[in-house]
Amino acid sequence: MRLHRISIIGLTLWILTSPIMAQIGMPWPGPGGGRKLNCTGGSQTTSGSNTILTFNSNSTLICTGSGTLTYLIIGAGNNGGVGVLGNSNGGGGGAGQFLTGTIAFFPGSFAVVVGSSAGASSSVNSVGTAVGGGVGGTNQGAGGAGASGGGGSAGGGVGGAGGTASAGNPGGTGSAANSTAGGGGGSNGVGTNGSTVGGNGGTGTISSITGSAITYACGGGGAAPTTITVGAGGCASGGAGSNSGVGGAATANSGSGGGGGYSQVGFTGGAFGSGVVIVSFPT
Repeated sequence: MRLHRISIIGLTLWILTSPIMAQIGMPWPGPGGGRKLNCTGGSQTTSGSNTILTFNSNSTLICTGSGTLTYLIIGAGNNGGVGVLGNSNGGGGGAGQFLTGTIAFFPGSFAVVVGSSAGASSSVNSVGTAVGGGVGGTNQGAGGAGASGGGGSAGGGVGGAGGTASAGNPGGTGSAANSTAGGGGGSNGVGTNGSTVGGNGGTGTISSITGSAITYACGGGGAAPTTITVGAGGCASGGAGSNSGVGGAATANSGSGGGGGYSQVGFTGGAFGSGVVIVSFPT
């Protein structure tokens, strides 16, 4: 009788753990042991049937169970170019990379890095990395390369080239004729060239992962001489260029670029917008 009970128990365990389960339409536990995905970390909110975790600084994403995870990873933007006395107006800063998608996720602890310095990358271990933007040009120079390039500086009859892009759009070129700087590239549009006005920052990309439509990763605007209109940021979070002082700052955790500084000593470019990481999963 004891051997008979052992045989039945053994057969039951074999059936429950066998690939035959999949063939007869029974649920396969998978790496999450059949449990629904649940994650913690960052700042938690809800939208409809989804839980949203927002990371504005470095942390850890901790998950149990398995299921579908939607993510948004934004690299840090970069600073606008520094104005140089009697020589050049600063270009707009380039935006960080906009990286989004949906993946099948699994249990574990995953390091989250949020770009907190100019042009720094943001990442989630086992998910992906979004690189940072290029710095705005200064001293008649070209904008820096990055996810989206910085705008070229301009002044003294010289216009710097726009910075090149690796995962976004290039910055605009500075105008030699008008001493107006180019706008920084955005995740969804190029920075415009300096002309009779400063170059505008490139447009960003809209995400509704939080339940609200928000535009991220816009370029900063280029600076201009005193009597000329400056370049605007590519969206509300991108810094505007200046024609009288320090460039406009980008919004924190937007991945946008700062505006270019006016051509006087001490007028720096606007500060970059830091990166952000947001994940969402069904509650």
